Amino acid sequence: GAMLLAPLAAATSRAAPGTVHERCYTTLAFRGNSTAARRSPVQDGMLQLWIRRLRSFTALPIVIMHANMPSPKRLMNATAHRLQLHRVSLLIVEPPGTLPWYREQYTKLHAWSLPCRQVTYLDYDGIIVRNMDSIFDECGSAPFCAVADTMTPINPKYRGNYFNGGVLVLRPNTSTHERLLSDADVDARSKR
Repeated sequence: GAMLLAPLAAATSRAAPGTVHERCYTTLAFRGNSTAARRSPVQDGMLQLWIRRLRSFTALPIVIMHANMPSPKRLMNATAHRLQLHRVSLLIVEPPGTLPWYREQYTKLHAWSLPCRQVTYLDYDGIIVRNMDSIFDECGSAPFCAVADTMTPINPKYRGNYFNGGVLVLRPNTSTHERLLSDADVDARSKR
């Protein structure tokens, strides 16, 4: 396996530089290296629907992490109220025993670099049907919360040791972010 770690680019945002939000929502939009130049109308439509739905239920900022996206401002209407773009590098790790489309999922580790004190990460293929702001309180003061993954086809002896990466609550932290990226790099190197 290999991991691509490009330098983290500066965030594109309507917020003043140095602004840190108390709470924010985020998701990850990316194109794999082989599909970076191609647009995916279905993926773009799902992202736009997710943004519209979330904006209709919350007043909190929404930060879209994006990697390898052609014209993300055009695709995501980044000038919309409460919507910010945060460019991140695409992390590719090919862990054995997982489904092939999970290889870019390490990119979510960049949520620990967001300009928010507490972040709720939601995959944009989940449809939001109500206000979700209480999810921040469910985590209390813990630095990270997740739910068990009960759907991914994994070896049954490991059930309960995996979490669903599509719904996370975390507290961004520079040293945690750096450690997670380092651990991911070690994990990628050990799989070669």
